[in-house]
Amino acid sequence: MRTVKQLVDIVTFLTSEPRGRVNQMVRRLMDDGLLPKSIGRDIKNVDSSAAFLPVFAIAFAKRAADASSVAKKIADLPLLTATTGPDDLDLLKDPIAKQIGIHAGLPLADALGKLLASDTDSECHLVLSRGDNERYGAELRFARECDSYWNWLNFGQDHAHVGFTWHSFNLGAQGFRSMRTLFRAKDPPDISGFSDTASDGGGDG
Repeated sequence: MRTVKQLVDIVTFLTSEPRGRVNQMVRRLMDDGLLPKSIGRDIKNVDSSAAFLPVFAIAFAKRAADASSVAKKIADLPLLTATTGPDDLDLLKDPIAKQIGIHAGLPLADALGKLLASDTDSECHLVLSRGDNERYGAELRFARECDSYWNWLNFGQDHAHVGFTWHSFNLGAQGFRSMRTLFRAKDPPDISGFSDTASDGGGDG
């Protein structure tokens, strides 16, 4: 786990966003109780299931005032379908699902938190999308070292498609690997001076 200040460093590093904008989003998330607020020497740590909240806000919130509402909508997206293997088998019947704790209806933030905290060395790729009428969706792909295929997790507000995708945000395997390394490292490197180097995440539209 990391402090909020360290999380700001990580998100700035991964998304290549200006530190000032990341700070504004994170401050709003703290004010609204979605991220812990430290007081004096009582330094709070961020739980793995909340680690991606600033990323959600950065991806789609146009203003800091919208950070919490946007982040919560995306974080709460439930798992709709999960498939694995070349024949689109039901992933929820696979041992890896039980190992990580994946189940139907699992919120996106919890799924990401479980993968972030899991000891399985999985390659992960996250795609977030916003479609018509502010409908959000997410696709999370992951594969273990022993897998020759990707596992697919689809999250959404309901089984209807988001419609025309107006905006998307991608965090590729390298970005997720960096997130996991920096979030879990016992002695994380000082990345506070970096802002636009090692990220393969980004949006369009």
